[in-house]
Amino acid sequence: MAAKEFKPKGYDVTIECQVVQSKEGGMTNNIPMCAWGDPNTAAMIAVVRAEDVVKDANSIDLNKVAEETAKVRSEIRKPIG
Repeated sequence: MAAKEFKPKGYDVTIECQVVQSKEGGMTNNIPMCAWGDPNTAAMIAVVRAEDVVKDANSIDLNKVAEETAKVRSEIRKPIG
């Protein structure tokens, strides 16, 4: 699944998200992942929930994962110095 851009409401950042798939034991596992990068911070977040791992990749709410990622970003960013 290709990455999509999201601009979560209330945050000044564009987040890119996609569902990453892995195959283990004959099963396909779906892991929603989001990333951002700005001048001094870059990160990739995987949101692993048991119910999402077995869902159809197209039914995972990436907008919600993007909002959760933006919240994590706002909590970890600190001014330099």
